[in-house]
Amino acid sequence: MAKTTIISASLCLLLIALLAGCSGDQEKKEVGAIEKMTDKAAQQAVRNIRQPIEQAGQVQAIQDAHVRAINEAIDKQSGQ
Repeated sequence: MAKTTIISASLCLLLIALLAGCSGDQEKKEVGAIEKMTDKAAQQAVRNIRQPIEQAGQVQAIQDAHVRAINEAIDKQSGQ
């Protein structure tokens, strides 16, 4: 008799834990309008920050290529 009571109580606790876990997921999945707007604004801000940095990196790469070309031309001329 005591065994069945312990098993029943354990099953009830397990069921309650499962139901509590499932309801928490639903709350996390539902995102409000304010959160959506905040996320969208944050993504736009990140893009606005990254774009000039990426462009500067591209300009630096072009500049480095020009410097290498000039140095190679100087080396060829001095080697002749």
